[in-house]
Amino acid sequence: MRTTSLIGALLLSLPMAAETGKAQAGVFVSITVAPPPLVVYAQPPLPGPGYIWTPGYWGWDDDSGDYYWVPGAWVLAPEAGLLWTPGYWGWSDGVYVWHGGYWGPHVGFYGGVNYGFGYGGAGFEGGYWRGGVYTYNRTVVNVGLSVNVAIYSKTVASSGGTQTSFNGGKNGIQVKPTAQERAIASERHIGMTGQQQDHHKLAGKDPTLKFGNNRGKPGIAATSKAGDFSKGHTFAAKAAGTGFKPTSLSTQGADIAGKTRAGTKSNQFGTRAKPLAAPPKKFGAVNSAVTAGKPAPANFSTANRFHTETVKQNSLPKGAAMQNVRRPAPPRPAMRPVAKAPAGNYKKPQH
Repeated sequence: MRTTSLIGALLLSLPMAAETGKAQAGVFVSITVAPPPLVVYAQPPLPGPGYIWTPGYWGWDDDSGDYYWVPGAWVLAPEAGLLWTPGYWGWSDGVYVWHGGYWGPHVGFYGGVNYGFGYGGAGFEGGYWRGGVYTYNRTVVNVGLSVNVAIYSKTVASSGGTQTSFNGGKNGIQVKPTAQERAIASERHIGMTGQQQDHHKLAGKDPTLKFGNNRGKPGIAATSKAGDFSKGHTFAAKAAGTGFKPTSLSTQGADIAGKTRAGTKSNQFGTRAKPLAAPPKKFGAVNSAVTAGKPAPANFSTANRFHTETVKQNSLPKGAAMQNVRRPAPPRPAMRPVAKAPAGNYKKPQH
C-alpha cells in the first residue's frame, strides 16, 4: 500500500478558507485500496436559510490504514452566491487519489459520483442563488416544515446505477470533465470552511466511523450541522451502499414559499408517506407529506373553510416534532330532504 504522510494528508485534505485563482487540486493521499461504496442515508431537514448540503464521503486514515465515513452535513455558505463542489476519489497511475471539494460560483466536476440530494453526478439540482437569497429545490432537498425559506419544484430524473464512490480504474465511474467543467475549474474558488475542517477531523477521530468497524453502515451517516455529532442531531445509515439504486422524487401542487414539502411514495429522505390528493393549481395549502386519516377530497374549492389540526408527520425523519398543519375543513354532510307538512298541520316536521 502506498500512502503519503499523515501530516501532508491533513494539510492538503483540509485547505484553509482562502481564495485561490484556480480550482484546488486537493490531492492529499493516494492508496491502492478502492474506497467503499457510498453509504445509504436519509438527509436531515434543513436547519435554516443559507445552509447548503455537503454530501458524505470516505476519508482515509494513515494510522489505521482504513477508510472512515465523513457524514453528510448542512453547512452555511461562506458567502452569498457560492455553491459546493464535492470532492471525489479518482484512479490515476495505479493509485486512488483524493481531489478535495471547494466553494465557487458554479458546481464543477466531481468525478461523476452520484452523491444524491441534487448531486447526481454532473452539476447540481438542489438549489440556486437569486438576489442573495438561496432557493431550495424541494424535490431533492429535505426542506422540512420548520423553516421559512424560498423553494421551488423541479423533478430530477434518477441516473440509476450503484453507489460507486470513485472515478476511473476497475469498476469505477468512467466519465471525464466536460469543456464547461474544465472552464469552471479556473474560476475563483474558496476551500473548506473552518466548520468543514472541524467536521472532517472529528469524523477521523471517531472509531465507529471506520469502515473496518461499521462495514459501510455507520451509526452517524449524516448530521444536521457540520461538526455536530451530538445525540438527536445525527442520522444513522439505512444500509451499506452496495447495489443501492437512488429514486427520484415526484411533486404535487403549486409552489409555495414556506413550510411544506411535496408528498412522495419513496424518496431520498427515507420516507414512505402516502401523498395527499393533488389540489387544483390555484390551491396549494394542502401540500405536505403528512398522513392523517383519509386524504383531502380532490374536488374541494378555495371557498372551503379552514381549520387547524395536529397530524402525525410520519414522512419526516425520526425525531421530528409534531406540527400544526393548515388543512381544508371536511365538507359538510348533505341534509336529508324534509317532507312538506300538509295544510293545517302545525306540528314540527320529523327528521
